[in-house]
Amino acid sequence: MNQKNLFILSFFIFYLLVQSCWSGKGKNIPDVSNIAVVVEIEDFNQRLFNIDTNDIQSGIMSLRQDYPVFFNLYFSQIQPFLKSPELDNFFFNNTQKFLRDPDVRNLADTTKIVFSEFEKYKKEYEQGFKFYKHYFPNNSIPKIYPLISGFNYASFIFPIDGQKDGIGIGLDMLLGNNYPYWQLGVQNPAFSNYITRSFTPEHLVKKTFDALADDLVGLPQGDRLLDLMIYNGKKLYLLECFLPYTHDSIKWEYTTQQTEWILDNEPQIWSYLLSEELIYETSTNKIKKLVDQSPSSPGMPKEAPGRTANFMGLRIIEAFMKQNPNITVEQLLTTDAQKIMDKSKYKPSLR
Repeated sequence: MNQKNLFILSFFIFYLLVQSCWSGKGKNIPDVSNIAVVVEIEDFNQRLFNIDTNDIQSGIMSLRQDYPVFFNLYFSQIQPFLKSPELDNFFFNNTQKFLRDPDVRNLADTTKIVFSEFEKYKKEYEQGFKFYKHYFPNNSIPKIYPLISGFNYASFIFPIDGQKDGIGIGLDMLLGNNYPYWQLGVQNPAFSNYITRSFTPEHLVKKTFDALADDLVGLPQGDRLLDLMIYNGKKLYLLECFLPYTHDSIKWEYTTQQTEWILDNEPQIWSYLLSEELIYETSTNKIKKLVDQSPSSPGMPKEAPGRTANFMGLRIIEAFMKQNPNITVEQLLTTDAQKIMDKSKYKPSLR
């Protein structure tokens, strides 16, 4: 065989290998191309900050008329100026001060610059909600409400009416790694570097679906590590379902290096949890950093990120769903942790 033919054959084999790997990676991703969804992104935030503060009442009344539910939620919980159903002088004066505040205006301007082309995220939203409708065909698509939350909320879900929900997404919690969140973290650990590294526009859609996953999964049904890791694993599994093409580091909120480490060390993580008898542990001090945001996982190598038990919960759920192909995602959500563990026949695997 001459060199040219050898090269062609090598290229063909390489092509087949690549196709095989890609097909293997995507073989469980359902075809949702025929599912039609309409994603509504409401401009409450833009309307609010475009109000003429010299004519505050007419601007506010118009905003309330167009967004009655979100208006009441925003001004009773996020900016709590609304003390009664009536819009009184207290409300108008405080809202006017808020909209004229230089720091607030600067934050609004920064947010507007970072998200100047918000529509570009619509395709990612549409794809995610197609998968959502595939798994939950009877559920409606929630409306998206971008907002400035005063650095209080990443995302949250709320009912609009009996048929439809809304999801608020705090754009001020997604301004990027160059934004000085560290200034807020001097007194508030919620703005520590290991947390704010995911405060980027790339996490916008993921954090929106976080709110949806939180709502679907509900509350944990126990306080053992197993209960919590399966509870959080269910939410991670939903993200896998809704955002199958999104990189793991975004869905898990890890750095690239941390993502690689956790994928490479699944057997070691599982062995540690077993050897330390942590699976059925209930002590918050012993298990908190294994399921909550933390810079590291105690007892593991320094490269190990926090929340490693949640990753194991995801892996156990994936094994459970593979062992029980007739179980739907909706049924998974109501299956208790112990049953998932027992029927998963989970064995850690190497990449």
